[in-house]
Amino acid sequence: MSQLHIQLTDVIEDRDRLQLVVDGFSQCSTEYEHALSDKYQLKQQLLEAKNQISELETTNLNITASLNHSLFSELVPIAPSMVQQMNPSCTIDLISDDDSQLNKTVRVVASSKNKLKKYIKINKFIVKTKKMVKKQKFFIKNVKLNRERLHLLNQLDLYSSNLEKSTRKYQNDTQDL
Repeated sequence: MSQLHIQLTDVIEDRDRLQLVVDGFSQCSTEYEHALSDKYQLKQQLLEAKNQISELETTNLNITASLNHSLFSELVPIAPSMVQQMNPSCTIDLISDDDSQLNKTVRVVASSKNKLKKYIKINKFIVKTKKMVKKQKFFIKNVKLNRERLHLLNQLDLYSSNLEKSTRKYQNDTQDL
C-alpha cells in the first residue's frame, strides 16, 4: 500500500511537471499570437500613414498648382488683345535695364522682371525642398523599418530559445516518465 502511495505521489509530481511544460507552451503560444497581432496593427498603421501621406501630397500639389497659377496671373497680366499687338520679332531682354528698344506692350512684361526673378527663385526653392523632403521621408522610413525588423528578430530569437528550452524540458520529462 505504501509503495502504491509512493507511486501515486511520483505520478502526481510528474503530472504537475508536465502541466508546467504545457503551461509554458501555451504561454509561448499566447506571446507569439500577441506579437503577430502587434505586427498586424503596425502594418495597418503603416498603411494608414501611407494613405495620409498620399492625401497630403495631393493637397500639396493642388496648393502648389494654385499658387503657381496665381503667381503666373500676377506676373504676366497681358490681355489677349495685347498679345496680338506685340511685335513677334521683338525679344524680351530681362537681364538688361535698357527698355528703349521695346514697345509699350512688352514693357508691361519687362517692368515685372523682379517679380519674374522672384518667381523663378521660388520655383527652384520648391523643387529643392521637394527633393530634400523625399530623401528625408525615404531615410526615415528605412530607419523605422530597420528598427522594427531588429526588434522583431530579437523577439523571434527569444521565442525560439524559449521554445527550444521548453521542447528539451518536455522531452526530458517524457523520457523520465
